[in-house]
Amino acid sequence: MTDQMTLGKVRMLADLNLLKLTPEHIKQIDEMLAEIGSYGQVHIIVENGHLRYINKVESRKFRNREDED
Repeated sequence: MTDQMTLGKVRMLADLNLLKLTPEHIKQIDEMLAEIGSYGQVHIIVENGHLRYINKVESRKFRNREDED
């Protein structure tokens, strides 16, 4: 990665004016979203005003015999 690209990313993060999330939080949330299949959710859990947990919930659709036709 060039110095120019790094500087651009740093500026972009600074422009976001994040209040609660860090760049690492954003990366972790994005990775979880990428891992979810066709159906799912990512829950962000806040405790005492701070991000504490990220839960990933994956769902799978039941296939009925009628769906197979």
